[in-house]
Amino acid sequence: MSDQQSDRRAQSEAAFEQRGLEQGAHIHEFMPEFTLDDLKSALFASTYSAPQPLPVNLDDAAATLRVVVVSVTQIYIARTVEVTDGPLGCYEHPSWRIEGWLMKSGFDPYDEVVRVRIVIDTKEALDEWDQAYIQRVPGTESIPL
Repeated sequence: MSDQQSDRRAQSEAAFEQRGLEQGAHIHEFMPEFTLDDLKSALFASTYSAPQPLPVNLDDAAATLRVVVVSVTQIYIARTVEVTDGPLGCYEHPSWRIEGWLMKSGFDPYDEVVRVRIVIDTKEALDEWDQAYIQRVPGTESIPL
């Protein structure tokens, strides 16, 4: 690996860590198809017997993952480049960190509950998604159903 590739990898790992994703666990990139209103409903309108999961479609997955949302946190990312339209600091709109669980079905090949973390970067408005990442939270593989 060249020095330039090594620097880029270190920057990516630092950016993921800043957003709350854990190193050592695989991170899948995806483009969210749900809206900010869908996220609000998943958090505030879900009940124990009728959760409103978020659909997550990964390019390499044959099925849609359904994530039951437990919590949502705003993350303000520091600007790392010089800007001409304002002072250094954080970007105006937050990224979102979502904690949740994969909704189970009778066809799942695993017995345990799978805890996941999603991070969504925004564009120029709160409801404009830029890119998203999902990972299985390490250390939760042995939680029985």
